[in-house]
Amino acid sequence: MQVDPTLARSIADEFFEDGFVLVRQVFGRTDLQALADHVFHLRQPSAAARAKYGLDGYELLGKGALDELTPQELVGIERLLRLHIFDPPTRQLMLDARIIDLVRLLWPGDPLGVSALYYPKPPGARGFALHSDTGYLRTEPPEMVAAFIAVDDADAENGALSVVRGSHRFTDIERRAIATDEFIFPEEFIQPVGTESVLVPMKAGDVLLFHGNSLHGSLPNRTTDRWRRAFICHYISAAVHSVSEELNPAYRTTGEEVPAPGHTSVGRPSR
Repeated sequence: MQVDPTLARSIADEFFEDGFVLVRQVFGRTDLQALADHVFHLRQPSAAARAKYGLDGYELLGKGALDELTPQELVGIERLLRLHIFDPPTRQLMLDARIIDLVRLLWPGDPLGVSALYYPKPPGARGFALHSDTGYLRTEPPEMVAAFIAVDDADAENGALSVVRGSHRFTDIERRAIATDEFIFPEEFIQPVGTESVLVPMKAGDVLLFHGNSLHGSLPNRTTDRWRRAFICHYISAAVHSVSEELNPAYRTTGEEVPAPGHTSVGRPSR
């Protein structure tokens, strides 16, 4: 993706001013829907693949793939994590030049891809309460960016993302426990006084870049017939020297798998 110099400056300026920036129509709707359909039928990783990284399989209520779940069970699915490690097509999306070229606008040097997950969010699914990614995924320095890639159109009704403008500048955000009837995780970060939460409606193919420190979340999907599928990829800058275990291994833009910063190998102790 060749980014016009004027647009490139605008993307970087908005990202560092607000903590997020929406880039329209980076991908084609059909390609993303094909990948989402692929993931819907994706089987659990082999025992050998899981052992190599010391990881469990996908969290699918004990089932082998999303296509084995009933509609009622699908509503309870949270996210499919670590897809980039076990699924080459998802890893290819994470390292797609159209996203990498956007990430390169933010910090000097070549970024590393460290995470790609799939969030299906079918009708009736819960939301995700306000949080920051670096609040759970340690990154030193905190030069991490998430790319939220919309597979479906997203708005307030089906649970579009909201981001707290300027919250990437805050540290030590207070947290509190919450019920899980409407939200996946039993905790939320408390929005700082005087800040603004911005709903970000998206069209399929749009990419929302947001800083790892930015507070963000989404309400439940309150529709009866509209999914809000998304792929969410994470990248760290060349200056990052240490990340949490959940972000190991890392991937160069060439596709090479390497130990993430602060780690000596790509494997993890078996559980």
